[in-house]
Amino acid sequence: MDSGGNREGSSSAAFGTTERERSEKEIRETNALLATLVESLQVAIIVESETRCILRVNQEFCDMFGIDAPPQYLVGMDCSDSAEQSKHLFADPEGFVRHVEEIVAQRRSVKGEALILADGRELERDYVPIFVDESYRGHLWQYRDVTGRKRAEREVGRLNEELEHRVQSRTAQLQAIVSELRESERRLRESEERFSLVVRGSNDGIWDWDLTTGELYWNDRLFEMLGLSRSEVVPSFEKYMELVHPEDRRKLSEALTAHLERGAEFETETRLKNPAGGYRTCLARGEAYRDEHGTPIRMAGTLRDVTERKRSEEALRQSEERHRAVIEQTGEGIFLFDPRTKRILEANPAFQSMFGYATEELLRKTLYDLIPHDTESVDRNIERALEQGQIWIGERRYRRKDGSLVDVEVSGSVISYGGEQAICSVVRGITERKRSEEKQRFLGKASEVLSSSLDYRRTLSAVARLAVPELADWCAVDVAREDGPPERLAVVHSDPEKVAWAHKLQERYPPDPDAP
Repeated sequence: MDSGGNREGSSSAAFGTTERERSEKEIRETNALLATLVESLQVAIIVESETRCILRVNQEFCDMFGIDAPPQYLVGMDCSDSAEQSKHLFADPEGFVRHVEEIVAQRRSVKGEALILADGRELERDYVPIFVDESYRGHLWQYRDVTGRKRAEREVGRLNEELEHRVQSRTAQLQAIVSELRESERRLRESEERFSLVVRGSNDGIWDWDLTTGELYWNDRLFEMLGLSRSEVVPSFEKYMELVHPEDRRKLSEALTAHLERGAEFETETRLKNPAGGYRTCLARGEAYRDEHGTPIRMAGTLRDVTERKRSEEALRQSEERHRAVIEQTGEGIFLFDPRTKRILEANPAFQSMFGYATEELLRKTLYDLIPHDTESVDRNIERALEQGQIWIGERRYRRKDGSLVDVEVSGSVISYGGEQAICSVVRGITERKRSEEKQRFLGKASEVLSSSLDYRRTLSAVARLAVPELADWCAVDVAREDGPPERLAVVHSDPEKVAWAHKLQERYPPDPDAP
């Protein structure tokens, strides 16, 4: 038909109608598909128009925010009002509303924004702007409840931190253990080096005995001490016992048994036969190593040649005995005292006899009990002796047990006594010598008086005065006469009143020369 006929127009209209219907169908199908997709997603979704009108929302959204109405009921509502009404659900209500407005205004995608609800739940939110032919047509909000995940992440973080702390702590412990092991190895190495040096430099024999196998180790010095050769002799306990003096074998066996069975100290001296046929005295020391049951499984120790020491000790003992015999038998008093405490430590019999003390009594006395002088003088003499090593004190007076005083000469010297300083004093009694000197002095004076005048009266009176108080408390000189009673030439006393009393006594009772 021509262009003016009705049939052509009808065909065009029918075609347009068909295209529109197809497009509408496609839109419906797309909307249905979108609705199905939105509903099937396990996240809360809400789609808004460019004017913030709700276009679509799913059940997850309603459940997440506690909305009782079905999703379709929310379609067409203004989201601005909804946000204001629902802001109380968030921990920061005002911040929630303000941030929503800022995101919508910027129209830029936001992914994984963290939100915290007032009830403590944690959400993540995505914002997706929708553009059609570069024209903004709305946006989509997507909310995910990540409370469990966040808690799990925090728990994992806490566990990681705890694990890290434990790892660090354990690492520090391992480092400390390693450091301690290295230090122990260093100390052990140094100890082994020192032991090696000691063994090489020591004059002692070293032995190590495996009690389970009987195997015995001797070092070179021990072979040398026993006069044996390593290439010719295998060390054994039996071989060692052959060299022990027969009289000492039982003592050695008993000492070993006591140590191994009862844990007694093993230290014993025995005589060992030397290559020349004689015996040398040796000191054996050792200690057993025991297993967890206390059974001895190994024993090690040393062997030292003490022959010369024993000889020196014996010589010293004999010397001490000789010196003690001399001290015990000498006539001079000898005593030892502690210069710090002044206590008497020892005294020989002569000293005890000189002052009347028994040994036990003297040991309870101090120097101050014997010397009747001020303590300062005594202390000065002791200090001088300690400085000079010896001292000559000279004549002094010492107090006897009965309180009487005796004249002595004293000298002292510092000696070692039990590892400490002591002073040995020698005391000589000089009482008889003093008396002899006094007599000689008196006779000398008497000779001078007798030869000083020919007048016998004056001479005898002078002699009487000389006798007091040297020889007596008082003295009277009477001269016999042929034709009468004796004539008293002089009376002398240290007290003048008693001289007058003696004259009166003579007048009343004149001496009778014939009296028996």
